[in-house]
Amino acid sequence: EFGIQLDSLVDVVHFGGATAILLTQHLRAERLGGWPAWMLAVVFMIAGAYRLARFNLTAGQQGKHSTTGLTISTAGAYLTLAVLADLAFQDELFPDVFFYPLALAISALMVSRIPFPELQALLRYRWSGAATMVAGALAALWLTPPFVWWGLTTTYIAVGVLRAGARRLR
Repeated sequence: EFGIQLDSLVDVVHFGGATAILLTQHLRAERLGGWPAWMLAVVFMIAGAYRLARFNLTAGQQGKHSTTGLTISTAGAYLTLAVLADLAFQDELFPDVFFYPLALAISALMVSRIPFPELQALLRYRWSGAATMVAGALAALWLTPPFVWWGLTTTYIAVGVLRAGARRLR
Protein backbone atom coordinates (compact mmCIF):
# COMPACT_ATOMS: atom_id res chain seq x y z
CA GLU A 1 0.00 0.00 0.00
CA PHE A 2 2.68 2.51 0.98
CA GLY A 3 4.76 1.60 -2.07
CA ILE A 4 1.85 2.32 -4.43
CA GLN A 5 1.33 5.76 -2.88
CA LEU A 6 5.03 6.57 -2.97
CA ASP A 7 5.27 5.48 -6.60
CA SER A 8 2.36 7.77 -7.45
CA LEU A 9 4.04 10.69 -5.70
CA VAL A 10 7.22 10.08 -7.68
CA ASP A 11 5.19 9.92 -10.91
CA VAL A 12 3.47 13.24 -10.19
CA VAL A 13 6.81 14.93 -9.49
CA HIS A 14 8.72 13.29 -12.33
CA PHE A 15 6.20 13.14 -15.16
CA GLY A 16 3.89 15.93 -13.99
CA GLY A 17 6.17 18.51 -12.41
CA ALA A 18 9.17 18.13 -14.69
CA THR A 19 6.97 18.22 -17.79
CA ALA A 20 5.05 21.25 -16.51
CA ILE A 21 8.29 23.16 -15.83
CA LEU A 22 9.71 22.23 -19.24
CA LEU A 23 6.51 23.37 -20.94
CA THR A 24 6.35 26.70 -19.09
CA GLN A 25 10.00 27.40 -19.85
CA HIS A 26 9.40 26.65 -23.51
CA LEU A 27 6.41 29.00 -23.58
CA ARG A 28 7.84 31.82 -21.46
CA ALA A 29 9.01 33.85 -24.47
CA GLU A 30 5.57 33.58 -26.07
CA ARG A 31 3.25 36.53 -25.55
CA LEU A 32 0.83 34.05 -23.95
CA GLY A 33 3.61 32.91 -21.63
CA GLY A 34 3.69 33.85 -17.97
CA TRP A 35 0.44 33.29 -16.08
CA PRO A 36 -1.38 31.38 -18.84
CA ALA A 37 1.57 28.99 -19.15
CA TRP A 38 1.70 28.45 -15.38
CA MET A 39 -2.06 27.87 -15.24
CA LEU A 40 -1.66 25.28 -18.00
CA ALA A 41 1.07 23.60 -15.94
CA VAL A 42 -1.19 23.50 -12.87
CA VAL A 43 -4.06 21.99 -14.89
CA PHE A 44 -1.70 19.33 -16.27
CA MET A 45 -0.40 18.42 -12.80
CA ILE A 46 -3.88 18.29 -11.26
CA ALA A 47 -5.09 16.05 -14.09
CA GLY A 48 -2.10 13.76 -13.57
CA ALA A 49 -2.64 13.60 -9.81
CA TYR A 50 -6.35 12.88 -10.33
CA ARG A 51 -5.58 10.08 -12.78
CA LEU A 52 -3.10 8.52 -10.34
CA ALA A 53 -5.55 8.80 -7.44
CA ARG A 54 -8.26 7.09 -9.49
CA PHE A 55 -5.78 4.37 -10.47
CA ASN A 56 -4.81 3.78 -6.84
CA LEU A 57 -8.46 3.48 -5.80
CA THR A 58 -9.38 1.08 -8.63
CA ALA A 59 -6.11 -0.85 -8.95
CA GLY A 60 -7.70 -4.30 -8.79
CA GLN A 61 -10.64 -3.42 -11.02
CA GLN A 62 -8.72 -2.39 -14.17
CA GLY A 63 -8.66 -4.53 -17.29
CA LYS A 64 -5.73 -6.81 -17.84
CA HIS A 65 -4.51 -5.19 -21.05
CA SER A 66 -5.69 -1.60 -20.67
CA THR A 67 -5.67 1.37 -18.33
CA THR A 68 -8.47 3.86 -17.75
CA GLY A 69 -7.33 7.27 -18.91
CA LEU A 70 -3.98 8.15 -20.40
CA THR A 71 -1.20 7.40 -17.93
CA ILE A 72 0.76 10.35 -16.55
CA SER A 73 3.99 8.75 -17.79
CA THR A 74 2.67 8.66 -21.36
CA ALA A 75 1.22 12.18 -21.08
CA GLY A 76 4.45 13.57 -19.64
CA ALA A 77 6.58 11.84 -22.24
CA TYR A 78 4.26 13.04 -25.01
CA LEU A 79 4.46 16.71 -24.06
CA THR A 80 8.21 16.47 -23.39
CA LEU A 81 8.76 14.92 -26.82
CA ALA A 82 6.62 17.63 -28.42
CA VAL A 83 8.80 20.33 -26.85
CA LEU A 84 12.03 18.51 -27.80
CA ALA A 85 10.80 17.99 -31.36
CA ASP A 86 9.97 21.69 -31.58
CA LEU A 87 13.43 22.64 -30.27
CA ALA A 88 15.20 20.21 -32.64
CA PHE A 89 14.20 22.16 -35.74
CA GLN A 90 15.95 25.38 -36.81
CA ASP A 91 12.62 27.10 -37.30
CA GLU A 92 9.57 26.41 -35.23
CA LEU A 93 8.02 23.04 -35.87
CA PHE A 94 4.87 24.09 -34.01
CA PRO A 95 3.70 27.60 -33.19
CA ASP A 96 3.90 28.12 -29.43
CA VAL A 97 0.14 28.60 -29.20
CA PHE A 98 -0.17 24.94 -30.36
CA PHE A 99 1.04 23.72 -26.97
CA TYR A 100 -1.93 25.18 -25.06
CA PRO A 101 -4.69 23.09 -26.68
CA LEU A 102 -2.31 20.11 -26.86
CA ALA A 103 -1.61 20.17 -23.11
CA LEU A 104 -5.31 20.70 -22.35
CA ALA A 105 -6.27 17.77 -24.58
CA ILE A 106 -3.67 15.52 -22.97
CA SER A 107 -4.90 16.60 -19.52
CA ALA A 108 -8.47 15.75 -20.54
CA LEU A 109 -7.35 12.33 -21.77
CA MET A 110 -5.70 11.64 -18.40
CA VAL A 111 -8.96 12.23 -16.50
CA SER A 112 -11.12 10.54 -19.14
CA ARG A 113 -12.54 7.05 -18.86
CA ILE A 114 -11.12 6.04 -22.23
CA PRO A 115 -9.38 2.65 -21.96
CA PHE A 116 -5.87 2.92 -23.39
CA PRO A 117 -4.16 -0.33 -24.33
CA GLU A 118 -0.96 -1.26 -22.58
CA LEU A 119 2.00 -1.12 -24.93
CA GLN A 120 2.67 -4.82 -24.40
CA ALA A 121 -0.85 -5.60 -25.58
CA LEU A 122 -0.26 -3.65 -28.80
CA LEU A 123 3.14 -5.18 -29.48
CA ARG A 124 1.95 -8.75 -28.98
CA TYR A 125 0.87 -8.70 -32.62
CA ARG A 126 4.29 -9.44 -34.03
CA TRP A 127 3.81 -8.05 -37.51
CA SER A 128 2.30 -4.74 -36.45
CA GLY A 129 4.89 -4.32 -33.70
CA ALA A 130 7.76 -5.11 -36.05
CA ALA A 131 6.35 -2.84 -38.76
CA THR A 132 6.00 0.03 -36.28
CA MET A 133 9.59 -0.39 -35.08
CA VAL A 134 10.97 -0.58 -38.63
CA ALA A 135 8.95 2.47 -39.70
CA GLY A 136 10.21 4.38 -36.67
CA ALA A 137 13.83 3.39 -37.36
CA LEU A 138 13.57 4.41 -41.02
CA ALA A 139 11.91 7.71 -40.11
CA ALA A 140 14.72 8.40 -37.63
CA LEU A 141 17.16 8.37 -40.54
CA TRP A 142 15.52 11.49 -42.00
CA LEU A 143 13.94 13.13 -38.98
CA THR A 144 15.10 13.91 -35.46
CA PRO A 145 14.56 11.15 -32.89
CA PRO A 146 12.31 13.29 -30.64
CA PHE A 147 10.03 13.97 -33.60
CA VAL A 148 9.88 10.26 -34.47
CA TRP A 149 9.11 9.24 -30.88
CA TRP A 150 6.51 12.00 -30.65
CA GLY A 151 4.90 10.64 -33.83
CA LEU A 152 4.87 7.09 -32.47
CA THR A 153 3.35 8.31 -29.19
CA THR A 154 0.74 10.26 -31.16
CA THR A 155 -0.13 7.03 -32.95
CA TYR A 156 -0.49 5.20 -29.62
CA ILE A 157 -2.80 7.88 -28.23
CA ALA A 158 -4.83 7.96 -31.46
CA VAL A 159 -5.28 4.16 -31.31
CA GLY A 160 -6.76 4.44 -27.82
CA VAL A 161 -9.12 7.27 -28.78
CA LEU A 162 -10.20 5.60 -32.03
CA ARG A 163 -10.82 2.26 -30.29
CA ALA A 164 -12.99 4.02 -27.70
CA GLY A 165 -14.91 5.79 -30.47
CA ALA A 166 -15.45 2.53 -32.34
CA ARG A 167 -16.77 0.87 -29.17
CA ARG A 168 -19.26 3.69 -28.68
CA LEU A 169 -20.54 3.32 -32.23
CA ARG A 170 -21.32 -0.37 -31.69
